[in-house]
Amino acid sequence: MPDTCILSYDVGTSGTKAVVTDLRQIISSAYRPYDVNYPKPGWAEQDPRIWWQAIKEATQEILKKVEPSQISGISFSCQMANVIFVDRNGDPLRNCISWLDSRAKPQAEWILRTYGNESIYNISGIVVSEKEPNTKILWVKENEPSIFEKAYKIIDCKDYIEHKMTGNFVTDYSVASWLSFFDIKQRKWSEELCEMLGVPIDKLPEAHSSIDVVGELTSNASNDLGLKRGTPIIAGAGDGAISAVGAGATKDGAGHICVGTAGWLSIISSKLLIDPKARFIYICSADPNKWNIIGETDAAGESYKWFKERFCEIEDIKAKEVGTSPYKLMDEQAQAVEAGSSNLIFLPYLTGERAPIINPQARAVFLGLSSAHTRSHLIRAVMEGVAFNIRWIIDAAEEVGYPVGTLKGVGGGVNSKVWGQIFADVLDRTIVPTRWSPNECAMGAAIVAAVGLGILRDLEEAEDIVPISNALHPDPTKREKYDSLFPIFKDAYANLTGIFDRLGKA
Repeated sequence: MPDTCILSYDVGTSGTKAVVTDLRQIISSAYRPYDVNYPKPGWAEQDPRIWWQAIKEATQEILKKVEPSQISGISFSCQMANVIFVDRNGDPLRNCISWLDSRAKPQAEWILRTYGNESIYNISGIVVSEKEPNTKILWVKENEPSIFEKAYKIIDCKDYIEHKMTGNFVTDYSVASWLSFFDIKQRKWSEELCEMLGVPIDKLPEAHSSIDVVGELTSNASNDLGLKRGTPIIAGAGDGAISAVGAGATKDGAGHICVGTAGWLSIISSKLLIDPKARFIYICSADPNKWNIIGETDAAGESYKWFKERFCEIEDIKAKEVGTSPYKLMDEQAQAVEAGSSNLIFLPYLTGERAPIINPQARAVFLGLSSAHTRSHLIRAVMEGVAFNIRWIIDAAEEVGYPVGTLKGVGGGVNSKVWGQIFADVLDRTIVPTRWSPNECAMGAAIVAAVGLGILRDLEEAEDIVPISNALHPDPTKREKYDSLFPIFKDAYANLTGIFDRLGKA
């Protein structure tokens, strides 16, 4: 057992992981799941206290193998673009409004009518949409004014956890970026944006670099968790930024794809080239000198999970009988189907879309179904549809001026040999999965902590630390088929936009 270890938490939408590592291996890990609440159509909320309970339970489990004295620092990766209103004690005044939530359409429309998208986007790097935090904050201000007035701070998931541990109201530049009131060029809260939207700047937490030590574990947190009082807390970053570190894609120009619940293409760069078509999210990187350019598709792994839960009860039963994963059985069915799924196309817009189209009203579609198609064709079409959308994002990135070559890969989707190969073939790029799945974000947070503690020189060392699996190279025999279907995929969305709008109003 090493003398010194780092404890990192990955607080996600569906569960929390705790990992103890010496950066060479995972020494102990634990996971606790929880749910998202959907109280009304378009609404998505979580009680922040479930995150803390999950952290307590996961910590108790990892401490069965590790002594608190061996932990030299603590850091985090957390879900992003949530809104939490808390009082002076850090207690939530209402449930967290999740990044999945899209209730704030009237507020988004007001911002667009009054100020336009460009004035917000060019400062914050965040598009104006009902899915972004600034519109949800205005929703609370208009619909629950007493909550807005009582709020001492407006924070995100990681900020809530760090306050529980340190007693300080702090955030990091990446999480602050996506709260939509941050000047990503100056790396500070924007007085202009706060004044425009009527949100007092003093309601926002103190912003730090991801590698900063932002406090020490308090006595209360020490008692709650069983960890050593005074253990340094390093800011860490949101999952959109930390995944690049966990992928080992931290050098200038490096790119990676993530296929978890959501999916994204992320490019890390020291150049900030704002997209005139506003197709990308720009956030400050975990590296204090770089930015992450992110094109996010909302329902990547979620599309596969949705199909499994609605149509694959047989695979669930069989998987339990033979001791495997239902997803593995689905993968095997997809692999038996030819590339292109016999011209069946899936638009993966179950919850709207962020990139390269910005349309909360978009919806998922199977296009081209015939009596010859089987369930196996539908499974593969879902995989290919997600890959087509990320290919579309790559084309948009290169149009802006960010070339995309070999991609590191993280998340369960990429680590599926079948789906990973589909990504390589559809994108026509080599994909290099990591071997830390499903702990890439937690390990990325540990690397960030190691830089903050002076154990590593900088975040570019991540490339030498992160273990990789065999590269997945594109199969040239599948290129013609995917090249023929890709423009049809794009045209399908373009021709259905009016239908999506009408459905949204029906």
